[in-house]
Amino acid sequence: MHLVDQIKAKARQKLQTVVLPEGYDDRMVQAAGLIVKDKLAKVVLLGNPATLQAKAKELGASLDGVELLEPAAAPRLEAYIDELVELRKKKGLSRD
Repeated sequence: MHLVDQIKAKARQKLQTVVLPEGYDDRMVQAAGLIVKDKLAKVVLLGNPATLQAKAKELGASLDGVELLEPAAAPRLEAYIDELVELRKKKGLSRD
């Protein structure tokens, strides 16, 4: 078994979630679909869902099984901000 096949097999055994923040990048849209299709990870693609679906259609990519999330409308946005600030406070990040 080749190294890449071994890595893929290991990824399938313990499915992790991958967040792709640059949802408007063609490569990210295509990658999201391929990762889910190959069952390598759960994928969250950030951006406007309608725009992302249109981009996928334009590229001939499928986003079936990909979670599309508009960051500004995320139900846990405040919790995400709090966690980021906590993780980066030693580097001077604040809520301001």
